[in-house]
Amino acid sequence: MLIAYEMAPEAPARFEFYDGAPASVFCPRCGDVVDHDYAPRNLGVEALDFDMVSTRDGHSIASQKFRDFSARIGIPNLGLIRVNAAPPLYDLRPGAIVTYDVDCKPPFFENKCSLCGGYESIVGPRYACITGVDFPIREGLYRSDLAFASGREKHPFLVVGLDTAELMKQERLRGVLLTEIHKDVAEGGRV
Repeated sequence: MLIAYEMAPEAPARFEFYDGAPASVFCPRCGDVVDHDYAPRNLGVEALDFDMVSTRDGHSIASQKFRDFSARIGIPNLGLIRVNAAPPLYDLRPGAIVTYDVDCKPPFFENKCSLCGGYESIVGPRYACITGVDFPIREGLYRSDLAFASGREKHPFLVVGLDTAELMKQERLRGVLLTEIHKDVAEGGRV
C-alpha cells in the first residue's frame, strides 16, 4: 500500500549552507552542528535553475516558487527560512515529524562525541523507513526524527503526503524528486 512519498532534491547545488558560519554553530570538540536554528543571512547565490536543491552540506533549499506554492496550499508546520537575498531562497524546515523505524534497518551510529553527544556519522538505508503509519498520509510535509550522513552533512529525510505530492506534480516544481514509500517498506520491506 502506498502511504507517502520521500521527497529529495534532484540536483545538488554548488554552495554550502555552513560556509562562513560562526564557530558557535559547531561543537568545539567534534565540529558537528549544535545550533540547528542557525541560518545564513545570504548564501550569495546569483541564480538557481531548480525549485529545490540540496546544498553540499545537506540542507534542502527551496525557491520563491516553492514557497509561494506551499503558502497557497497551506502546508502546516512548514518553516521556510530566507537564506538568500536575490533570488530569494529558503531553507526548508518541516516542523512535523515522522519516526524512523530502527527495526526496519538499524542505523549505524559512529563515534559519539563526549562533549555534545552527537555522532560523527549516522548511516541508514537509501529509502525511508518510517513507523507508526497505518494509513496513507494524505497531506503535509514531514521530516524524519533522525538526521543521516556524516559531520555537517547530516540531514533528515523528507516525507510528503499523497495529496500534497500530487499537487507538487501538478505545479511542476523543478528539481523535486518524489519516491514512493509503501507500507511494506515502512515495515522493513522494499519497493
